[in-house]
Amino acid sequence: MVQWQLCTPENLMYSGFGRPFPRHGLQLLFWFSNQCVTCEVIQLVVTMKLVSDCQPENGNFGFHLFGNMEELLPVLSRPRKSRSKVTYFEVGNLSTETYPASANLPAYVRENYRPGVRSNNSNIDRIIIGYRVRTRVVETVYITEHDPAAFGRFRFDRTFEISCELIQALQNPQLDLTSFLIQMGYYVNVLQGIGETPYSDPSAQQTCSMVQYYSGSTQQPSSYEQHVHYSYNTSAQSGPAANYRKLPAYSYWKLPREGKPAVRVQFSFTCKSF
Repeated sequence: MVQWQLCTPENLMYSGFGRPFPRHGLQLLFWFSNQCVTCEVIQLVVTMKLVSDCQPENGNFGFHLFGNMEELLPVLSRPRKSRSKVTYFEVGNLSTETYPASANLPAYVRENYRPGVRSNNSNIDRIIIGYRVRTRVVETVYITEHDPAAFGRFRFDRTFEISCELIQALQNPQLDLTSFLIQMGYYVNVLQGIGETPYSDPSAQQTCSMVQYYSGSTQQPSSYEQHVHYSYNTSAQSGPAANYRKLPAYSYWKLPREGKPAVRVQFSFTCKSF
């Protein structure tokens, strides 16, 4: 059953949902909040409604019915009027073999997905909504994740309801995907993994610094690249640099803002030993 309702970004961070890399739940939730749902005040009540391009009943973006056979979520009642009927729909399965329309999810949601590699957890996160098809009203939003030890089952202890207030916080025009992922600690384990890299000098003092640099042209109408370079240094008190080692780069996409292009953000890591 649902553990609790998450009302703030801090609640979301402490829940551990969608992280660490290469999971996709945080990107999925950011997309849903900014591209799929609106928050409207109707009769003094904030109501969530899906935008016209997001139609779960038609399978858009890989949405499909969620049967709730395990009673992961509250059991839905059967109202007499079809207009008030609530149905559960699930989204987030990145397998295009199972749900071809999931290919239409943004690149920043899909790019870390590795088909056939179950051990990397790049396809375990899901969003489930309680949805009134006739009125397009979203009654409830839930986040959950598959249990790697129990194929096909969701984890009861990792299932949370998302409040409208949290959706609105993620819709803040001042919050971009880059800032959101960093705020949630999405890349912490990547940096820790770099910090655990063994070096021959046991007295090396390890520090981590970040340098941002940008590339791209304003002549590119659709997108430009933003590179974020992490330089990880291991240094003794003196002595010349002994070796450099560059780790694989990671990247994702920022959502386009009004009047601005989409942004691809690339993280690259270099380890230095002195």
